[in-house]
Amino acid sequence: MLPPLPGPDVVDHATAPSGGDDESPCLIPLADLRVRLRMLPTQPGVYLMRDAQGRILYVGKAGVLRNRVRSYFQKQDDLGLKVRHLVSRIAAFDWIVTATEQEALILENNLLKEHHPRYNIKLRDDKQYLYLRVTMGQRYPRVGTVRRTASDGSRYFGPYTDSGALRETIKHLQRLFLFRTCTLDMERTYPRACLLFHIKRCSAPCVRAIEEESYRESVKHLLDFLEGRGKSALDALRASMAEAAESLQFERAAALRDRVRAAEQIVEKQRITSVGRGDLDAIAFAADGDDVVAQVFTVRDDNVVGREEFVLQDAGGVTPEEVAAQFLQQYYARATFVPPLMLVPVMPSEDRTLRAWLSERRAGAVRLEVPQRGPKRDLLELVARNARLALERLRTEWLADRRRSSGALRELADALDLLEPPRRIECYDISHVQGTSTVASMVVFEDGKPATHAYRRFRIKVGDQNDDFKSMHEVIARRFRRAVAATSVSAVSASYVRQPEEARSSRRLDVGDATVPDDAGEAGLLAPDDDALPDGGTEDAGDGAELPDAVADAKGWGNWPDLVIIDGGKGQLSAALEAMTEVGVDVGPGGLPVVGLAKQFEEVFRPGHRQPILLARNSQALYLMQRVRDEAHRFAVTFHQQVRAKRQVGSRLDHIDGVGPKRKKALMVRFGSLAGIRTATDDELLGVPGITRAIVAQLREQL
Repeated sequence: MLPPLPGPDVVDHATAPSGGDDESPCLIPLADLRVRLRMLPTQPGVYLMRDAQGRILYVGKAGVLRNRVRSYFQKQDDLGLKVRHLVSRIAAFDWIVTATEQEALILENNLLKEHHPRYNIKLRDDKQYLYLRVTMGQRYPRVGTVRRTASDGSRYFGPYTDSGALRETIKHLQRLFLFRTCTLDMERTYPRACLLFHIKRCSAPCVRAIEEESYRESVKHLLDFLEGRGKSALDALRASMAEAAESLQFERAAALRDRVRAAEQIVEKQRITSVGRGDLDAIAFAADGDDVVAQVFTVRDDNVVGREEFVLQDAGGVTPEEVAAQFLQQYYARATFVPPLMLVPVMPSEDRTLRAWLSERRAGAVRLEVPQRGPKRDLLELVARNARLALERLRTEWLADRRRSSGALRELADALDLLEPPRRIECYDISHVQGTSTVASMVVFEDGKPATHAYRRFRIKVGDQNDDFKSMHEVIARRFRRAVAATSVSAVSASYVRQPEEARSSRRLDVGDATVPDDAGEAGLLAPDDDALPDGGTEDAGDGAELPDAVADAKGWGNWPDLVIIDGGKGQLSAALEAMTEVGVDVGPGGLPVVGLAKQFEEVFRPGHRQPILLARNSQALYLMQRVRDEAHRFAVTFHQQVRAKRQVGSRLDHIDGVGPKRKKALMVRFGSLAGIRTATDDELLGVPGITRAIVAQLREQL
C-alpha cells in the first residue's frame, strides 16, 4: 500500500516541494508529485525526466535515487538557473534500479547515446568516431578504419575525431611498416601484386612476396609504434638495416635506412618534457557559455602519440567538476585503452564511483591526479593552452551557425503562426520507381541541424503500387501510432494526443491507489537497438507487427516533433492528417503543427487554409525547410536504391515460404537453376536437406 497523502493540515516536509504547500515547481500536480516522491527507492540507479510530450529531458545517475530526485523539487533558490529551467518543464519522471553505482553509470551512458537528452552534457553530434583496426585474427593482418569496435580478436586504437588526419597517418605508417589495407582473401595466392607494392607501400602478402612470419613481425612493430613504444620499433628497423648491410643486400639496406629516417622524424616530433615513464592521458577544458572544448593528449612511454579534440554542448551553468565527470564518463566508455594515470584540471564529481568504473574498464588500478607543480603541471598547462586556442578557433563558426539557425527558426515560427520556434522538425518523403520497391524516410532536425541518430526509414507494406498518398498515410500512421503508444509508457499524456477535455486541462499523472510498482520506469528502457543502420538512423520493423510500447519508447518513437513537414502538396498533406487523426493525434488548432511543402513553386500548405504560403526566395525559413526536405529526399532515395539493388539480384525462391538462404543454396547446388528445380521429381526434392513435403507443395505452386 502507498502511504497516505499528507492532508491539508499535515505537511510532509521531506517531500514538499518549494514554493509553498499548494504550488508545484514542475508540471506535475502537487499531490501526484508527493505520491511519486514517496515511491522513490533508496537503491542506486538512473532517473529520467520527461516533458509534456513524453520526451526525455535529462538522464542522471544516483547512489540513492530517493535523495537525488527529491533534491530537484526542494528549495528552488538553491538550484542553478539551468536546473530550475529543467524542473519547470518536468511533467513526469521514471527510474531504473541497478545493483551498484557502477552499473548505474554504465546504464546512464547507454541512455545518453540512445535518447540525447536536451539538458545533459554530451559530445557534440555524438557521432560514431573512427577507430583504427588491426585484424590480428587473419593470416596476414589488415589495417583499416571502422566506426565500431567488436570482440573479434582485432586490436583497436582510438577514438579519433579527425578522419582525414587518421587516414593520412595510416598512409605514413604504411610507408614505414608496409602493411596491407586491402580486403583480399589472404587464403588465396594472386597472380600479381597491385600498385601499392610497386610504390613501396605494401609488402604484397597477396602474392607471397613476404613470408607470413616476417609480415607478422612488421605488424608487431606497427603495434609497438601505435602503443607509443616507437623506440623499440625503431631499434628493430635499425637492426634489420644493419643485417641487410652485412649480408651485402644494399638495396634493401637503403630502403630500410629511408624508413628509419622517417620513423626517427615521427618519434622526435612526439617527444615532450619528461613526465616520467609510463602511460597517461592529460585532459583539459576551455569553456564558453554552454559549449566546452576538451583536449586529450595521449602520452605513451613519455611520447605524445595522439591529440584529440572534443566539443561538449549544453554545459552552461554546470560546475567544472561535473563537466570533468561527464566527459571522462562518455570518452572512456568508447575509448579502446584506459591508462593507469589521468591528469585532470579538477577532480571530477563522484570520483570514487568513476575511478571504480575506470578500473573495471582497464582491469587494473586507475588514478586521477590534479598536478600542482613540476613536469606534469607543465604538460597539463600545454593541453589547456591547446584547448583555449581550439575554442577561439571554433567560436566564430559557432556564432555564425547559431545566428543563422536561430534566425531561421524564429522566422519559420512567425510564418506558420507557431507559439515558439520549433526545436525538433520531422520531415517525411516517399521514394519508388513506377510503384516498385517503395520506401519512405523520416529525417529529424534539432535546433536547425540534422539529428542523424533519430533518422528512420520504412519499407512500405501495402505492396508495390504507384500511390504516394496511400504510402504517406501508412508511414505517418505507423510513426505516430508508436508515438502515442510510447507516450503511455512515460505515465504522462502528451499534449498532442487527443484526450477527454478534463484530462487535457489537468495533465494529471494516473498514479491511482498503489497502481505504480516500486520499479516503475524499469520496463523497456534497456531494449537493444539491434537494427541500427551503418549510415545513420534505424530501419522500421517490416514484418507488419507493431513494436511493444516499451520497446517503441526505448527506440525513440516517443520523442514528439514540434513541426512535421510532408514532402508534397495538398494530397500528401491530407493523407498525413487523416492518418494522424486515425491514431489519435490532435492536428486541430493548438495541436501538432503539420505542413506540406510542394517542390514546384515551394508552396507551404497548412491545414484549414485554402491558399498556400509563399515564403520569400531569400528567406532563411525557406532555406531551412528546403534543406530539411532535400535531406529527407536524399535519405529516401538512398534507401530505395539499396532495396532495388537487392531486389534485382534476388530470386523467385526468396518469396517462397519456408525457403531461407540455406535451403535456397542447397536447392541451387543440387539442381543448378529454377528450371532444374521445376523438372525435379518430388523424391529428388525431398532428398535435399531441409526440404519437407510442405515446402515441395509451395515450390510446385509458386514455380
